[in-house]
Amino acid sequence: MGFLIRLVINFFKVLPLNARYFIGHLITDLIYYIPTREKKVASLQLQRFLPNINHLRTLKKMYNSFGDTCIEAISANEILASNVIKIEDQESFKSVLNDPNPKLFLTGHVGNWELLAAWTAKELKFPLTVIGRSIENPSVQNELLKLRTAYGVQVLSKDDKLSAFKILRLLKGNNIVGALIDQDTDVESLMVPFFGVLSKTPSALITGAKKSGASIYTLFLVREEDRHFTVKIKRLNSQNTTFDLLCEYNTLLEKVIIKYPWQWVWVHKRWRSKEDGQVLRTNEYITDLQKQLYAK
Repeated sequence: MGFLIRLVINFFKVLPLNARYFIGHLITDLIYYIPTREKKVASLQLQRFLPNINHLRTLKKMYNSFGDTCIEAISANEILASNVIKIEDQESFKSVLNDPNPKLFLTGHVGNWELLAAWTAKELKFPLTVIGRSIENPSVQNELLKLRTAYGVQVLSKDDKLSAFKILRLLKGNNIVGALIDQDTDVESLMVPFFGVLSKTPSALITGAKKSGASIYTLFLVREEDRHFTVKIKRLNSQNTTFDLLCEYNTLLEKVIIKYPWQWVWVHKRWRSKEDGQVLRTNEYITDLQKQLYAK
């Protein structure tokens, strides 16, 4: 399996970048028409939380966007060398460069988080460790790890029992840690408003960053027209409570999603956890979303 994945990656790398995008769209166009439960979840969430947009068109663009993300991940070095990434707020970026503290970058599954990691490692010229969940397929996980290592990013698995200790040690050692905290996962979390509904949002990283004296930033990279990208940086007030910091993170992420709705991974069951602690299974969650839509 690993050999086959490597063969596919090498095949794409010999093609011009535009051809890679074209083939990626052909593949994701086909995947879009497969009637999966994940597609149903994405469709219902779009209708529930962004009712004023064309959810079918946005859903199809979301699949294409994910294909673009994969292509850009294997083409990161070429893209970084082509000067197509701009920084929205230069003053915020300068503050990052001049910040002597360890740093926690909070991002999400919007735009291209893989290219963002590569850009961060290159531009800051400082060791970057990202926190991520291991992919179930070991061959895919191994190839993804190779890609990330190639552009200077270290990876720490959420599944590592010592991850909390290692993260705290990294931050106390004046390192940079990046994490995607926009999903409902089985980690220490708080219920925080997101699109007007309380959602389970990971909190342990922020608590650890506050203890270590780290600066906390939100960092997103979104795809613009003509294959250009914009980096959005904002420093958060680390003196605020963990809950308030998560509220600000969710608010900033909301704004990005509203502007670029097709660039967020809507297939994830983002609102499956309820205030009473109940976690809905996929079929239950689909039914719950349908009831919410019918009630409106």
